[in-house]
Amino acid sequence: MKEGKTKMAEKQYVFLKLAEEEYGIDILHVREIINYQETTKLPNTSNVIDGVINFRGNIIPVINLKKRFNYNETIVKENSKIIIVNMREINIGLIVDEASHISTLDEKDIEDSLETVEGMDQKYIAGIGRMNGKIVILLNLSEIISL
Repeated sequence: MKEGKTKMAEKQYVFLKLAEEEYGIDILHVREIINYQETTKLPNTSNVIDGVINFRGNIIPVINLKKRFNYNETIVKENSKIIIVNMREINIGLIVDEASHISTLDEKDIEDSLETVEGMDQKYIAGIGRMNGKIVILLNLSEIISL
């Protein structure tokens, strides 16, 4: 029996903000979003590592995305969030200013051709999404978490 054509692929993303910029993370990698909690600093770690937290009995490293993307202002705000992501069987926290919503993007609304995003290394970009007339940078988590 021959199968019919499949529907155009859709992907769900968790949308987050750093300063006024909006980014998207594939929801398949997001485990949980929690309120920011103070991290325990570790000596001799990369400057993008804010520290570690105890998340349900597991010690999880936490990356400050503003530092990773070379933002001028990298201070963590009181109402910031930590997005717990799972990549390659490892849980890692990402500090963001806001985790705003979850939305679905059609394949046609995502471009692989990477336009230059000022101040941001292109390897961190998985694609550029268009949503409600706005441009959203879709993040490449495997590059972001590699140190």
